[in-house]
Formats: sequence, C-alpha cells, structure tokens
Amino acid sequence: MTDHSTDIKTMLRSANLRPTRQRVLLAGLLFGPTKCHVNADVLAQKIAQMGEHMATATIYNCLHQFEAAGLLQRVPSGDDGITFDTNIAKHHHFLVEETGELIDIPFGDLQADVPQAPTGYEIESVEMVVKIRKIS
Repeated sequence: MTDHSTDIKTMLRSANLRPTRQRVLLAGLLFGPTKCHVNADVLAQKIAQMGEHMATATIYNCLHQFEAAGLLQRVPSGDDGITFDTNIAKHHHFLVEETGELIDIPFGDLQADVPQAPTGYEIESVEMVVKIRKIS
C-alpha cells in the first residue's frame, strides 16, 4: 500500500516544487480524487480544523506556485477574491450568484462565437463564467 504523503511529495517533485511541509499539507487538501474549487480563506479554515496554522500569505504563495507549475488553474469568479480549480482540463463554469459556488460545465457543452483578437494580439484562451440564480 502506498503512503498518500509519499504520492503527494512525488507529485510536487514532478512539478519541480520542493515538498515543504506547507506545500504537502495544502496538496493533501487539494489533490484528492474529487476536483474542487477553492480559495485561501476556505483552505485556512480547513487547516485550522485540522489543528494546524498557516499564514494566509503562505497559502496564497503555495496556490500561486501550484498554478505556475500547472497543478491548478485560476477561475474568473467575478468577485474580489481569487478562486482556484484543481480541474485543469479545459472547461467553463456556472457561478451561483447567491452562494458564489462554481459548478463545472464540460468544455464541449458551451458554444460561443469568439471575436477576432485585435491586431498584434492572439487569443491565448477563452474562459467563460455563466452566472445563474435559483428560480423563486
């Protein structure tokens, strides 16, 4: 049987990230079998519930490092906070206005006409967020 922390350390090393205590702890919360949308505040709460402490700046630093290594992607969620997604496959999102919850939309399920990029620019990616609300 393989130790989960060994798998996490291997994953981090494969991404050229040193498996520090903080990175291993965060990766253990993020990279399980279920894909998730997270922000630093939610992670800080989960860490506190585990009886641990990690500065919010450290959490953000690790999240940005995971993003730069291709382990996470940033999601345009429409609020002032930064949300990250562990699902790095191409896809879009529904944003539930009442709760801020993000729900994945499979990539092929959304069709859009993308305008031509201005002269001197090229389109790098297209990320769509469809805002939804509950019907009363």
